[in-house]
Amino acid sequence: MTQRMPSQGSGKASWNSNVWVYTPPAQRTLLIVQSFFMLLLLAGLLIVSVGICILKRSRRDALKPMPVTTTLAAMFFMAGSQANAFAYNSVSFRAHYAKQTYNVAQLIGEFCSFASYCLIFYVFYAIIHVFAECVTKISTKTLSVFKCVHWGIVGLFVLLCIVDWGYYVAAIDSGVKEKSSYAHQMDIWEKIDSVRWVVFWVSAWEIAGWTIFLGLMTSRDPSYIKFKMSTFLFVAASGCFLGLNFLWFIWDILAFLQGSTVNFSDNVTGPGKTARQIVVFIFFQGFSLGLLLCYWRFPGQECQSEEPELGSVRGDRTELVLAAGERSKKPSRFVEQLTMESPVEADSTPCLKDRSTEAGRFELMAELDWDADSSRPRLEADPFHVSKK
Repeated sequence: MTQRMPSQGSGKASWNSNVWVYTPPAQRTLLIVQSFFMLLLLAGLLIVSVGICILKRSRRDALKPMPVTTTLAAMFFMAGSQANAFAYNSVSFRAHYAKQTYNVAQLIGEFCSFASYCLIFYVFYAIIHVFAECVTKISTKTLSVFKCVHWGIVGLFVLLCIVDWGYYVAAIDSGVKEKSSYAHQMDIWEKIDSVRWVVFWVSAWEIAGWTIFLGLMTSRDPSYIKFKMSTFLFVAASGCFLGLNFLWFIWDILAFLQGSTVNFSDNVTGPGKTARQIVVFIFFQGFSLGLLLCYWRFPGQECQSEEPELGSVRGDRTELVLAAGERSKKPSRFVEQLTMESPVEADSTPCLKDRSTEAGRFELMAELDWDADSSRPRLEADPFHVSKK
């Protein structure tokens, strides 16, 4: 456990006052291990961000429906959170006096973490909407309702995180200045933070349910085989995200049973915190890699059906006849060839009438027996009914 005590003769506590920072040797090694996994997660997030940038540049058109830019912002915010957490922990690597301003790293780290989680929820909901439009038969109105609900949830998360971080800043400030209201403010912040993680956990379950539904849709319908791999990778990413939120949910439940998050964190042994950091690294790196591979395997802007309009091919022969009538204003090469190959007398060609009128064009099409499948006239044995003498 890291001990922080004000230095003697420092006067009234403030952000510029010095504090004695000391970590027992038995806990120092575990603290270094925690910081090492923070650096590993930081490096992993930067590598994933570089991969997403490459995909964004090489598959710009294919990834237009995907929230690639928002994913990059979420990765960078979480990388900033890990960098500030490492800087905060590094102060405790050795016993020395430090100014209270080092707590700013903790405040910035929490802010980056809150922003990252809000953006990650936005990313998951946006990808769900893209796949829902591609592989499900949900009506446009129903999907619009789901979108409004999901964006409302994201807005609620943003508001909750702003309140959470505001109370956290107030609590840290009162602790630095050794105010009497420190315990009360920390108690309020602990309750708000616990509510936030519970809501995050419930929403992560909803995301997991959506991804499983989409995975079943793509696996059962052969027409959506091109989305199968990308959807399965998205399912894996949502599973890791659910596991990450479940970890913090359990952590807050245990803290609630202890009566205080601060007391619980202080009473947890070094191995417990180290194991938590390792699990956070696995889950966070897992779902970030899952999103990267999902973008890599996404088939692109192929959500719309490539089948031709049935009405113009098989459904309505009238459209075909009208189109042929427009083309028949000029004698086609096909008709010219038949006319040249079959010289006949004028009085023996009852079919070669004046085709300039619309009625005449319709009659011609009826005689040619237009083939809708091949968009070419199909001749019978004697298309012009030529009687040879």
